[in-house]
Amino acid sequence: MIKAVLFDMDGVLVDSFEAWLALLNATAQHFGQPPVTRQGFLAVYGQSTEKDVEAFFPDQTAQEIDGYYEAHFHEHAQHVMAAPNAHEVLQTIKARGLRTAVVTNTAGVLARNILQGLGLLTEHVIGGDQVPHAKPAPDIVLHACELLGVSPSEAIVVGDSAYDIGAAAAAGARSVGVNGIIGDDTLASLAELPALLDSVKN
Repeated sequence: MIKAVLFDMDGVLVDSFEAWLALLNATAQHFGQPPVTRQGFLAVYGQSTEKDVEAFFPDQTAQEIDGYYEAHFHEHAQHVMAAPNAHEVLQTIKARGLRTAVVTNTAGVLARNILQGLGLLTEHVIGGDQVPHAKPAPDIVLHACELLGVSPSEAIVVGDSAYDIGAAAAAGARSVGVNGIIGDDTLASLAELPALLDSVKN
């Protein structure tokens, strides 16, 4: 029986690609690194800050990059918006008594600020810096399930990247892919999630 829904943030609840691309290039400029192309960022969108460091900022630490992200993300906030149907889907799921959390590779403080600013509220928001290993490791899914008091088999992870699907599989949770990502279940849009939950609730 499904008791909890764990959402990835960027690309699932929040449309933030343009903001992150702009921030990534501002970060590159600040630290004297070459600019990041749209194509290059698209290939890694959703990865952890540690992976950003490996790919784009080899002379910095993940803590330094997360600090810069947190301090400067607001400068690009005009590019951030709630994903289509995100508010409605969250309200529907909560009304059914399901537990909710966000599990994102974005740092926790920044993720909470983004979601609060958009009015997208869940019981917990867990960032990639709050667990030993970010997605696709299972740590963040397991931690969310522990906080919500459910087993991984009672949770669904909704994501738009291979990192999300991998984390769900490694934790033993069911995955739901959106926006072209294949999971245990695959949806054309987030709006289809309530109907899917109806079909798998028992």
